[in-house]
Amino acid sequence: MQKDDWATEDFITYEVLIILEARIEKSIEIAINLLNAGVSPEIISKCVGLSLEEIEELPRYEGRTY
Repeated sequence: MQKDDWATEDFITYEVLIILEARIEKSIEIAINLLNAGVSPEIISKCVGLSLEEIEELPRYEGRTY
């Protein structure tokens, strides 16, 4: 299916998905920066909306204890 064949509703949904994905990526970036600054995963979870499990899976987490 070509983008030109999409209905208006499909295109709006696609745009919303892109925006949501960008917000998630930004939350991950912020979480990594906060971890590197020494902020506890529990506080990060409350501030950025990621679960503790998601934070523990971040590439910079490396099993650190805070």
